[in-house]
Amino acid sequence: MHLIFIRHPVSTYNDGGNRYCGRTDAPLSEEGLRQVDRLVQHFATEPVDAVWSSPLRRALVCAERIAAVQGHTVRVNEAFTEFDFGEWEGMRPPQIAEAYPEAWHKWNAGHPFCGAPGGERAVDVYYRAVRGLEEVVAAGGEKAVVVCHDQIIRMLFTFFLNLPYHRWRQLGQPKNASLCRVRMSGGGEAWHMVAYSQEV
Repeated sequence: MHLIFIRHPVSTYNDGGNRYCGRTDAPLSEEGLRQVDRLVQHFATEPVDAVWSSPLRRALVCAERIAAVQGHTVRVNEAFTEFDFGEWEGMRPPQIAEAYPEAWHKWNAGHPFCGAPGGERAVDVYYRAVRGLEEVVAAGGEKAVVVCHDQIIRMLFTFFLNLPYHRWRQLGQPKNASLCRVRMSGGGEAWHMVAYSQEV
């Protein structure tokens, strides 16, 4: 099985500076819409068996366009939703570091139970992301696309690379609209990374 994880294209929260955007349903920016066009052009020539998505529109709009060119219907799965960032929602990293120094330190250190005040813990996000992965695999098919979010992709790639999940912060941030690919071995024994943050 071959899985292609796509970090959603640039949203209005990413455009012009990084802000923590978890459950805010931010729309795609103009640049994000251009990135969708490039992804659609790419997947017009790379067939897949299924397209999955986070329910947030910065991912879902992209997934719907890819699914349309493939003749599929998007399978929306809440398990692929971004972290709930609680009190950090909409804030920039320097603001968080100043207002929440202890929690911010734990977050960047990848503490297993870290998370924003009022938001989700890393451990809980990891297990829901893996649950979503299990549903994709159980649905079958040779190749599937999952359009989701930065932290979800990094969490899942610790699983694919057989790393402790709390090391997800050590993995590089995939670029918006980039492809992160894994393939399961023929015997179904292990996942192998094929590409990470591949631009189209």
